[in-house]
Amino acid sequence: MPGRVVLSEEDERAERDGRDRLHAIDAKLRDLYARRTAALTQVRQLSDEQRALADQREPKAVAVDQAHRRQREIGHRLMDIRRDRDAARRLLEEAMADLREHRATGPKGDRPRPEQIKKEMAELELRQQTRALKLTEENALIAHLRELQKTLESAQKDVGTASAHAEKTKALEERVKALRGDIERLAKEADALRHERDAQVGAVRNQLLEAGAIYAELRQKAKSRGDAMARIEGLSREIFLLESEGNRILRESRDRRQEAVRSVKDYNRAVRDATGGNRDLLSRTADAQFEELLKRGRITLGGGSGT
Repeated sequence: MPGRVVLSEEDERAERDGRDRLHAIDAKLRDLYARRTAALTQVRQLSDEQRALADQREPKAVAVDQAHRRQREIGHRLMDIRRDRDAARRLLEEAMADLREHRATGPKGDRPRPEQIKKEMAELELRQQTRALKLTEENALIAHLRELQKTLESAQKDVGTASAHAEKTKALEERVKALRGDIERLAKEADALRHERDAQVGAVRNQLLEAGAIYAELRQKAKSRGDAMARIEGLSREIFLLESEGNRILRESRDRRQEAVRSVKDYNRAVRDATGGNRDLLSRTADAQFEELLKRGRITLGGGSGT
């Protein structure tokens, strides 16, 4: 087998130191690669968890926005109800005042009813027709009938007036009743809206607490992910430096061996030129130059298989 290049002791020491350092670098790189892989796995896991948390937070944020919108609607409706109720109260006060005033102008005391007057007149007419009365009695009866006729006409007139008064009274009472019903309906609607608003406030508070907890967890995940990314960056930087150092050691080793090869070639050429092809002289000259190379600490040639 062809001979191999044998380095000087100094270069051999550099080679051994380089090999030892490369072994240490390889071991360190395996650890760094494993740690970086674990950090990358953690980053991917944290990213997945952040997306899951964001998916959980989104519907809660939408629900909070809807609840706030509904609260604003309730607030506006309560303002409308308050305005409508105040207007209805003013109308009620006016309607009650009209009713009191109208009642005050109604007929006073008991008045004979037309039916009673007609019944009494019929009885008197029957008495006049069926009994023999003295002239004075008959004249008194006729006079009484005339008075009853006047009373009947007055009573019939009063009946019309009282009926119109009663109809207006009923209309005013219905107006008062309707306004009171409107006020009661508005009050019930306002109470229902306030209860809904209070319930919305509690729901929004709970949703905000849940959303806040998710947001805090998102921030923690983001911080953890940032820390992991910083570790990855640091590990990558350390890996780059170690790989650069390893490449430098390999380059230096290659350069030493290439220099050794060039020196051997120069040595062989010099020996041939000096001896002119004479074997004995070639051998003596080679030995002398070989000793000189050894003294200079450059390279030597050795037999054996390559490593």
